[in-house]
Amino acid sequence: MGAVFFNHPAQVSIAPNNPPIVIPPEGGAFSFEATIANNSDMAVEVEVWTMADVPGVGHYGPLLRRTLHLSPHQTIYRPSLSQSVPGFAPAGDYYYIGYVGNYPDKMDSSSFAFSKAGESTAGRWLVDSWFEKRSGSDEPVRASLLGNYPNPFNSSTTINYELSSGGEVRLEVFTLLGEKVTTLVDRWQVAGYKSVSWDASRVSSGIYFCRLTVGDYTETRRMFFIK
Repeated sequence: MGAVFFNHPAQVSIAPNNPPIVIPPEGGAFSFEATIANNSDMAVEVEVWTMADVPGVGHYGPLLRRTLHLSPHQTIYRPSLSQSVPGFAPAGDYYYIGYVGNYPDKMDSSSFAFSKAGESTAGRWLVDSWFEKRSGSDEPVRASLLGNYPNPFNSSTTINYELSSGGEVRLEVFTLLGEKVTTLVDRWQVAGYKSVSWDASRVSSGIYFCRLTVGDYTETRRMFFIK
C-alpha cells in the first residue's frame, strides 16, 4: 500500500540542541531534536529525510531516508539525534533541513543553520539514532522515558517512551508536591516506541512530573504547563 496523504497530515520539526553550531575544519558532529506528527484521524505512511544546504554546492543528500508508519494523531519525538559533518565539507554557512512526505515530494519541512570553520580531507555524512533503527535492531534497546513534546505546553502534550520488551507498564502524572494527578497507562504493552497524549486543560499551570514504571525500572521527567 502506498503512502496516504491528504490535507498535509504530517509535520516535521527539527532544532539544534546546543546552538550556535560551528564544526571544526577536521569535521565533527552536532546534536539535534526532531518531531514527526500525524495530525489526521487516519493512520499514515510517510517518509522522512534530511538534506544539507552546502555553501557553493546547494542541496546535498538525502543524508538519511526512512519510512514511518504513524497511528492517528501519533507524535514521535527524538530528543538527541547526531549528524556527522565530514572534513571535506567546505567552510561556510549551512542549513540542515528535515522533510516529511513521499520522497521527493515534500509535505512539510523544518531547518536550522550551522557553520563550518574550514575543511580537511576525510569523513562521511552519517545520521545516528533516528526513528526506526537503533544498534542494528528495529526495536528499542532499553525501556526509556523520552520526554514530552511540546514542553512547555499549553492545554495538552504528548509523552513519548520506548520499551525493549513486553511488560506491565504504568505511566503516571504527579504534581510538584508528589500528588498523583492521573494515570495515563496501566496495562501490558508490547515492545516498541509509544506515545500518549495528556489533556491538562482541567489542571492549574505549573510543574508536573511524568513517571514511567516498567517492572523494576522507573524514570521521571519534568513537564511545564503554562495556560
